[in-house]
Amino acid sequence: MDATDKYGVFIIETLKLKDEKKGNLDGQVLKDILDLCDIPNEYYYIRTRQELEEIIIEFEASEFRYLHFSCHANDSQIGFTFESLFFSEFEEIIGEYLNNKRVFMSACKASNFEFAKTLIPRTGCTSLIGSPDKINFDKSSVFWSSFYHLMNENDSDRMGQPEIKKVLQSLVNIHNIPINYYSFIRNNKKELNQNLIRPNKKIQRTRLAIK
Repeated sequence: MDATDKYGVFIIETLKLKDEKKGNLDGQVLKDILDLCDIPNEYYYIRTRQELEEIIIEFEASEFRYLHFSCHANDSQIGFTFESLFFSEFEEIIGEYLNNKRVFMSACKASNFEFAKTLIPRTGCTSLIGSPDKINFDKSSVFWSSFYHLMNENDSDRMGQPEIKKVLQSLVNIHNIPINYYSFIRNNKKELNQNLIRPNKKIQRTRLAIK
């Protein structure tokens, strides 16, 4: 952990025009809840790759430790309002800013091994956490707001892996949302830890080789 890092959540949101019209902005909802909880945060809504290239610099300037994306995605791409990027293209933009950071994805199917192996070993990113399934906006908003609130209640200085797993497991049980938690292995760029957190089941932890 970098000594200059600060406890805080940096939220980047990008959704479809129809989502904007309906007000389905779970990143904005999360920002409002974090404000109520006095959890340091910044929120930006973007629509293009070019804007991401600018806003990720703001993330670096914030010195926040936690980067939260609210967006659409699939098994191989991250969606923006007006375009999509393959995982490798996405990593090229944000990778240099992720050393010792945790990344949280409120995005359908984005938290998978392909994305994790693209993101973590090359960047020094501590972890990638999100759901491998499609989740509605209401569930997503409640889940992530609860997660950050509980983590802050337990320890407002840092997020330790044991506490993260404990909080995730309780929320997965309550909301019936599966979560994948990928993390780096110190001094090992050939493998990743994969934690599959499923409702009312013991966490399945395995080491996966990066080919």
